[in-house]
Amino acid sequence: MAEQAENSGQEKTEAPTQFRREEFRKQGQVALSKELQSVGILLAMGGAFYYIFGFFFKEFTVLLERHFIFNDIVEFDKGVLLGLITSGVKDISWLLFPVALVTMGVGFFIAVCQVGFHTSWESMSLKWERLNPISGFARLFSWKGIVEG
Repeated sequence: MAEQAENSGQEKTEAPTQFRREEFRKQGQVALSKELQSVGILLAMGGAFYYIFGFFFKEFTVLLERHFIFNDIVEFDKGVLLGLITSGVKDISWLLFPVALVTMGVGFFIAVCQVGFHTSWESMSLKWERLNPISGFARLFSWKGIVEG
């Protein structure tokens, strides 16, 4: 009994075996640092914006001039408005595409550097028990959800 009280403060788990580690990896449960990815992505976005700022500013100015000068529009109806919105979204998407591409590439690269390239279909499968809206809101508004943002 004295032994049991003495060992109660110590760690009760043992180191995982190689088989157990491979099983967790197949399930998609790997140690991945969110902070390292966040820092890498923020630096990549900042660098991308820094290098393309001149081009971005010039093209964005042209885009604003094109979409906010209505002198040549005779009749302003729903079709014209839909065309302007579609054109604006398309133009802004092309402006933001290089930054998004760099961001996704850096995020993927950092994840591969941390855990290696491994695709786990089990972790991507649909889990019906996670589709409960009540537990979803509870998870969203928990302390962990509030802290992680």
